[in-house]
Amino acid sequence: MGVIDDQISSVNKGQREKIFYPSKWLDYYYDVTFITKNEYLRIILKEINYVEKINANIDIGNYDEVKKIIKKRSRDILYSIEDWNIFEIKSNLSCIKLGLKEAEAWKNNKEILDIINEIKSKLSRKIEKRIHDHVIKNGSTNLKDIKIYLVDFIMDEVEIEQIFNHRIATEALLEICIDFKENSKLINFVWGELSLKKQTQ
Repeated sequence: MGVIDDQISSVNKGQREKIFYPSKWLDYYYDVTFITKNEYLRIILKEINYVEKINANIDIGNYDEVKKIIKKRSRDILYSIEDWNIFEIKSNLSCIKLGLKEAEAWKNNKEILDIINEIKSKLSRKIEKRIHDHVIKNGSTNLKDIKIYLVDFIMDEVEIEQIFNHRIATEALLEICIDFKENSKLINFVWGELSLKKQTQ
């Protein structure tokens, strides 16, 4: 996986060679599933999917699209609220190979959970107001379409001294939105979609 990231970085800098990855990577992964206590396959498949999209566009010379795919991959990793991102999975698989203990998921850290709860306590109503204003103006909206705007707002309001700062803010935002079902009189959040609640007379 580290080799893949190095190659993606080179392509992003202008290299026009396709990205290579071991054809038998899945066999290797299944070999370690007997040892690992965690499930990494979905994130690995997502990474391979990015590589295949990049390679397909290199094949046809669509380098603008290659840049867009690489940018989306970087953004997905930065804002990921999965238990592990691809770099953490690479590290954990290396630990398994060396007979070392896998690192815990970042969200299992008590300090991080405390920060998430602090953000929810301080900013739930402000987030609700911003979403309400947006939906009034633009109609029902998928959270992913305004996620970066809201995460940036959270990070401006709360100083997060953690390497996971974007992920922490994204997780807090999702939890705030999930709580709208019970705690908001204004906003619904269903299957990722933000909409106005019907007001009863």
